[in-house]
Amino acid sequence: KDFQAVSLFSQSPNILTVHPSLPVKTVKDLVTLAKSKPAAMNYSSAGSGTTQHLTGELFKLRTGTNIVHVPYKGSAPSLTALLGGEVEMTFANIPAISSHVKAKRLRALANAGTKRATQMPDVPTLKESGINGVEVVVWYGVLVPAATPRDIVNTLAGAIAKAARAPDMRQRLLDQGAEPVGSTPEEFAKLLREEQMRWAEVVKVSGAKAD
Repeated sequence: KDFQAVSLFSQSPNILTVHPSLPVKTVKDLVTLAKSKPAAMNYSSAGSGTTQHLTGELFKLRTGTNIVHVPYKGSAPSLTALLGGEVEMTFANIPAISSHVKAKRLRALANAGTKRATQMPDVPTLKESGINGVEVVVWYGVLVPAATPRDIVNTLAGAIAKAARAPDMRQRLLDQGAEPVGSTPEEFAKLLREEQMRWAEVVKVSGAKAD
């Protein structure tokens, strides 16, 4: 209530990534394996309460699997744990995993976003893989104090949208694994309401807590 939405600047999907030693090629394979070994498989995250953690809990909720969360102190240790085989899977962003996937040190199974990523077009979405309700993107947006005059909010939103769509900025964002957006205040406010409802359910069911 202290803020009002201005514009969604960009968004970046997390990729469901597994260690290549895991005998799975698809999300369906992974779910089948996880159900056959309850609480025997682990997934890493950058810490409790992070998007990686909550995406993992949402995945478990929608697939009916029991995969153990192992929080690390940051994205780098989380990825190192996966590369070293300490855990079987994680949800990681594209820049962190792309080189490892190309080198076959990791296997990308699915994109947790709403559409395939420009940088990894061959990786299907979770929805395409038969998993509904796990559409998650890490988003970056601009908010201002709630009392900011509406004409100022609209002016800022227009400038941000223009910047996000400028060719040079668009390419810089894509190079970092993010998709440029640039939305209206109403569109961003709608996203915020949807996010609150989505994560309230996940936190309640999983008991997730922030560090």
